[in-house]
Amino acid sequence: MVLNNAQIHHAKMVREFLREEGPCVHFISLPPYSPQRDPIERLWKGRKDTVIANVFHND
Repeated sequence: MVLNNAQIHHAKMVREFLREEGPCVHFISLPPYSPQRDPIERLWKGRKDTVIANVFHND
């Protein structure tokens, strides 16, 4: 499982889960800022360029 250092990955409940499941699952933490290594960033970039940028606002 790849963790991308989002704030949610540092929550108490998540830390407890990682501590309990650590021996069963291999976790990889990405460096603090590494969008080129995080596949979801490519999805967000594509959405931002095609969906969000094409919105017309009246004011």
